[in-house]
Amino acid sequence: MQPAMQLARMALLVLSSGTLPLPALAGQATLQFAPRFALRAGRRHPTSMSTLVDKDTDDGHGESALEFPWISLRQSQDQTDTRSLSVAQMATKVSRQHTLPRPNDGGSPDIVEFAMLCRTFMGMNVKKGTFEIDLVLTSRWKDPRVAQMVETGKEFANVPSDVPKSKMWNPDLVVTSRDFGGVEILTDFIQVSKAGTVLQVTRMLYTGKNIFDVREYPFDSQTLTVLITSASAMLDEVKLAVISNTSTAGVSPISFDGKPFLVHSTSQWEFEEINGPLRKSRGRFDIVVKRKWGAPLKSLSYPQ
Repeated sequence: MQPAMQLARMALLVLSSGTLPLPALAGQATLQFAPRFALRAGRRHPTSMSTLVDKDTDDGHGESALEFPWISLRQSQDQTDTRSLSVAQMATKVSRQHTLPRPNDGGSPDIVEFAMLCRTFMGMNVKKGTFEIDLVLTSRWKDPRVAQMVETGKEFANVPSDVPKSKMWNPDLVVTSRDFGGVEILTDFIQVSKAGTVLQVTRMLYTGKNIFDVREYPFDSQTLTVLITSASAMLDEVKLAVISNTSTAGVSPISFDGKPFLVHSTSQWEFEEINGPLRKSRGRFDIVVKRKWGAPLKSLSYPQ
């Protein structure tokens, strides 16, 4: 048989089985190919041209193999080609594979209670549309699986705030109304109970974006708003609710001491926001303050 015909038959055999028998060699030697062809519009493009690697893969029958690592054949039509995924998509896929499902996975949304407390008001900048506060965010939810994390004979256990998501589910509450780089976490505390309750307390220095109305300056009132939501769950997965305990919500009695504002009222509530496919449960914290009109009259300056 002509060499060209032999070469064509060998090529067809390689593409169909991934192996190439070499009867001229001693024993039952074969050529095996580790495929890496990217199929595009009916053409094959080798992605690398590594050097030929000689491996001994004796399986007890006296057979050996020579591997060509630059070739890769598709094992099945439904096999995922990870090279076509972006880095972000691959990271998301891996993250989901290693994330513990939520407690009511496949059922009704998990209820996550929240409360926000302003410890200290540090000021506002009307021109930039920002304000700064020392904020404490408390969240609480039910997960019977955390009971196994509590030692026998104890009711509670503290766990690291960076506990892997493969070991404990977390609703991932984040502040969304922040300025760029406007969140600095100071402390993050998680406590689990034998009854299956998870309590998370996060203290942060928060710079929020806000819209101020100074048309009645210096007799104006301003509303400072903080918005939160789950970073990873939609409305059908996590629904927020306000914690009724007033000790973890509102404004500290001394938070506005020495500042040119007085606290008029505070309020917190949950609302649903639907923007096309984006369906979220959000929490809102409002602090209504009134300006001390005596201070600006002394300086006769634009509101700061």
